[in-house]
Amino acid sequence: MATDPVRPLHPRLAPTLAEQALASAGDVRVGRIVEVHEGRPFVAFGALHRVAARVVMPGLRDTPAAMLDGQPVLLLLEDGDPALPIIVGLVSDTLPGAGTPADEGFEVNGRRLSFEGREQVELRCGQASITLRADGQVIVKGTRLMSRASESNKIRGATVLIN
Repeated sequence: MATDPVRPLHPRLAPTLAEQALASAGDVRVGRIVEVHEGRPFVAFGALHRVAARVVMPGLRDTPAAMLDGQPVLLLLEDGDPALPIIVGLVSDTLPGAGTPADEGFEVNGRRLSFEGREQVELRCGQASITLRADGQVIVKGTRLMSRASESNKIRGATVLIN
């Protein structure tokens, strides 16, 4: 009985696209995501500050862009070309799920929800937005703004301008 010398691996043992890419890699670098524009990540590494990258990781596509800003990534340079980086993995000092919910900035029980941005945090819905800036500036915008209180409603500031 003849055996096929090129027998495919069991699907669970077959190398992933990322593993195949790393196996034939000419150049692997660690970079950082500096921007996500219309779903396309831009990375910085070495002397390059903003290069469009492709993504091998399917789960990365579902991650909100704000969470990826500044994220260290493992890059494969296609054919060793720095203009053709491919993101093949995220780089972290801890394993996924190793942090506590408080480290992540929220508690699962719903009592506390906290976001922190280095420069700015923005919450948007349609024409309404709330922006918190690192310098202490808070901007609330909307087509109509309502402030209600069951007790006192105070406006305080060094100066208060109305209209």
